[in-house]
Amino acid sequence: MKQAKKHSLQIIAIYADDKKGLLGQVLLPFNRKDYPVYSLSVARTDFQELVLITLEVYLPEADVHSMLMKMEKIIEVHKAEAFKPEEIDNPKIGLFRLGVEALGTATWLLLQKHGATVCGLAEDAFLVRKIGTESDLKTLYNQLEGPYLLDFCQSSVVAPRNAFTSRKNMLSNVDRSH
Repeated sequence: MKQAKKHSLQIIAIYADDKKGLLGQVLLPFNRKDYPVYSLSVARTDFQELVLITLEVYLPEADVHSMLMKMEKIIEVHKAEAFKPEEIDNPKIGLFRLGVEALGTATWLLLQKHGATVCGLAEDAFLVRKIGTESDLKTLYNQLEGPYLLDFCQSSVVAPRNAFTSRKNMLSNVDRSH
């Protein structure tokens, strides 16, 4: 009997031309292998025609290299690299929507303790923003969880600034004919 491969969270950063249908092409190999994508982020870069796609995906360590090669076979993709979560120190942003009933000294002290800030106020709720690691966000979530926590969401990770060792060199050598 074949032993199941252990999946681990990998962060895959991809520089690509911004073309219609690109995300479908990028996600297809992961979907075919049934590798769960935890988060996906697409961001414009300082080079107008390029985007940075960052995926957090669970896959076997042994398959990382072959998935990167599949990414780089996509015509619009210039470069793909993988990182382990512990190699990335970029924080995430967590947004917590709380009912106004939660307003009080205990909540303010909790938010202050965690370095969270109120960034929006409505008639029946207020919005709290916390910037930190996934663990930081989970800790605050666990302490806020209850009847007054109405919603929560967090941003996906963004590849580190040094994701591509020499981005300018990489881009200056890009063959625009492909």
